[in-house]
Amino acid sequence: MGVQDNNNSNNNGSLPFDPSRQNMMMDPNQPIIVHLPVEPMKEHLVDVQFLYNQIKMMESAKIARTQEKINKDRINAILIFCFGLIAFPLWAGGFAFLRSPSKEARSLGVAALSMFGIACLRN
Repeated sequence: MGVQDNNNSNNNGSLPFDPSRQNMMMDPNQPIIVHLPVEPMKEHLVDVQFLYNQIKMMESAKIARTQEKINKDRINAILIFCFGLIAFPLWAGGFAFLRSPSKEARSLGVAALSMFGIACLRN
């Protein structure tokens, strides 16, 4: 019982290269036929209703995020404007609302910046 070399033998004891298979060489003029497993076409079809639902869900999530930002910006702009009446340097925070999706926040941002400019010129 010696150590068996795994590279040169397999279970039935034949060599990896079998000289008896030389006659099985392919004729270059013969076409090569390969049989691949055929999958049903149903798996490759796109589920349009699923995609439509996904797009609608993404759009509604985006709308919800925009509404949240509008509400936050409006409240923050009101706070900046009101606290700027106490300490005018806070009106400089109006820059944060110039590109807000909320019309009220943009208007309050412009008003806060205008008041900041007037306060700076006055002092």
